[in-house]
Amino acid sequence: QGSVMDHSFHLIRSTQIELGLVLQSLNQFALHPFVGAHFANGCGLVSGGWEVFEATLTGKRSLGRITLTPFEPLAIDGQELVDAFKAFDAFMDAKSWDFQIPAVK
Repeated sequence: QGSVMDHSFHLIRSTQIELGLVLQSLNQFALHPFVGAHFANGCGLVSGGWEVFEATLTGKRSLGRITLTPFEPLAIDGQELVDAFKAFDAFMDAKSWDFQIPAVK
């Protein structure tokens, strides 16, 4: 075991598709989870786990948990998270996206 680091993500007013993008990105990262230039020397391997929650007027509402285990697909526990993961797949499959910067008129 190496160093332990605290980390968090903050998505503010994100859509289901945007949450799905973050989950899909973490899933890809989990398959080759290294940070830094010295991974050939065995350094920089990353693992992690996060509780995903929604901030509401009455407090935090848990959406589930994700766990990043090196070289394995991201483990997603929570139906809303699974739905977001799938929503991003559907969004990409629809090919109706446009990532251009909007023009100023």
